[in-house]
Amino acid sequence: MANTHSESSLTGQTISQAYKMARQIIKQHVNAGPDDILMLTGSGMTSGINKLQRLLGLKVPEWQTASLGFTERDRPVIFVSHMEHHSNHISWAETIGDVIMLEPGEDGEVSPAQLERSLNLYKHRYFKIGAFTACSNVTGRTTPIIS
Repeated sequence: MANTHSESSLTGQTISQAYKMARQIIKQHVNAGPDDILMLTGSGMTSGINKLQRLLGLKVPEWQTASLGFTERDRPVIFVSHMEHHSNHISWAETIGDVIMLEPGEDGEVSPAQLERSLNLYKHRYFKIGAFTACSNVTGRTTPIIS
């Protein structure tokens, strides 16, 4: 075993090459292009979402939120569906943003029309985030892609 940042030994070179190859395989699997960023966090989806939230500056200690002085218009609004993994729902609720759970369509599926209605309701907000699963890890159902 060796650190991936060490190229001074054959073991370090081998593990670094395996890491680079794994990243390439993952990018190919998800159809990522050369400008797409692959963020490996080591602890799954929860860790990845929390890292993104910190990078965006949306996670602050709760005792500091009142002193930030956000107007409603400045507060981020995060849209999630009813099909989200708990790490893609609860962790957004722990940010400075307002989480909006989209109602499912008549068929019980994610509704692009409901997203459009919600976007219109919050059109005055400057910062909007859509945090949607591509596929339910419970049912295997895919989320309609909105272009």
